Amino acid sequence: MNWLQRKFNYPHVALHCEEHQSFLKNLERLKLRIAAEGSTDAVVKLTRDTLVNWLIHHVCSTDKHLGDFVKLYRNSQWEKWMQSQF
Repeated sequence: MNWLQRKFNYPHVALHCEEHQSFLKNLERLKLRIAAEGSTDAVVKLTRDTLVNWLIHHVCSTDKHLGDFVKLYRNSQWEKWMQSQF
């Protein structure tokens, strides 16, 4: 995904990458906790909450913002090309 952000000069690349790194660290902590405690109710709830939080706050917000940015960029490039043709 990083290549896409760089290709379109996305201004929030660093923040986006930090969110991914933080999520991966959270998953690693969950993996260690599951290995130590097993699939307790608390661990299952924490896993669910972590994934739901990621889907709601990152995918539905941060990734959507990136998608909107790319669409605007592509549309502006298309408009520039169209204007150059006439």
